[in-house]
Formats: sequence, C-alpha cells, structure tokens
Amino acid sequence: MSKDKINKSLSEYTDDDFSEKEMAFYESCLNSDEAQQIEEAQKKKYNHKKIS
Repeated sequence: MSKDKINKSLSEYTDDDFSEKEMAFYESCLNSDEAQQIEEAQKKKYNHKKIS
C-alpha cells in the first residue's frame, strides 16, 4: 500500500487500496481457527448478557 493512502479514516478504505496478496492474508486471518473460536466466545458472551 502506498504511503499516501495510509492517512485516511478507516471508512474511506476500499478493496482497491489493498493488493490481492494483502486481501488473501487478511481473509485467511479472519477465517483462522483462532478467529472462529474468538467469534464464538464473543457470541456466547453477548447472548448471555442479552438473556440476563
């Protein structure tokens, strides 16, 4: 990613700002076993709070 694109707010970024390699890496992180476990734990915590 070029330096002139770094100082944007997060909502201004699009897929065009990232290379295919970067996107594949981020997606693999999001789909990792650890990320899935964290997501499940957060859902359980949220659902528990919602019921209480």
